[in-house]
Amino acid sequence: MSLRNEYELDWLSIIIAVTVILASIGLIWFLKRKPKGKSILLVGLPGSGKTQIFGQLIHKKPVLTVTSVKENVGSLALDEKKRLTVVDIPGHIRFRQEFFDAHKRVAKAIVFVVDSTTYTRNLKDITEYIYDILTDDQIATASPRILVFCNKCDKGSRVKDAVKNAIEKEMEFLYVSKQNRMNSSGSANNNTFLGKIGNKFSFSDLAKIEVDFAEGFATNENITVYDQSEVRCDLDVLHQWIVKA
Repeated sequence: MSLRNEYELDWLSIIIAVTVILASIGLIWFLKRKPKGKSILLVGLPGSGKTQIFGQLIHKKPVLTVTSVKENVGSLALDEKKRLTVVDIPGHIRFRQEFFDAHKRVAKAIVFVVDSTTYTRNLKDITEYIYDILTDDQIATASPRILVFCNKCDKGSRVKDAVKNAIEKEMEFLYVSKQNRMNSSGSANNNTFLGKIGNKFSFSDLAKIEVDFAEGFATNENITVYDQSEVRCDLDVLHQWIVKA
């Protein structure tokens, strides 16, 4: 073989090698890239006020609510050009996982609505629901922003701080309990976000998922006739958070 042919083969080998390397890098980036969400998911326990918030965001008015067995979907205009889909996920434990699984892959952000007037007696259920969301594989991969919205309270009441502290303390107990059950049954250990047992849990320490807290209200709790003059609504903080999410 001539020197010229050997030279051409060397260059061909180099080109092939570089192409393979670049293709491999591109494939790895594609597989690891963060999915681009397009929806805001409203989640929470039944009676938390999710559907009232949905009505105010989408229709600018309160809505009559019953226990939902399917999701509510609407389009929220952020400005003249940008719109987001808002999905109100049923709160009942029989239905919520099915609809959450159906929409979580396109979640840009998640708003977890808490009834600030009843959170103390529902603290365990609230915390378990948040735990399930944060340890979901799809959520851990996509890492959408999460807002715990304390509903039915006046601006400046600082209820959000009490709710945050209560959930963080309950999360520590829940995590220890779940890990002990996993260890006794030989199940795989899920360290998606909470870290080591014994450490004080704080939402601010989460590595991938940003969790914020805010407070406000969608309507008067005791409204029976939906007269707009009777409606008290303060979702400014929520709307601003959605715009930035």
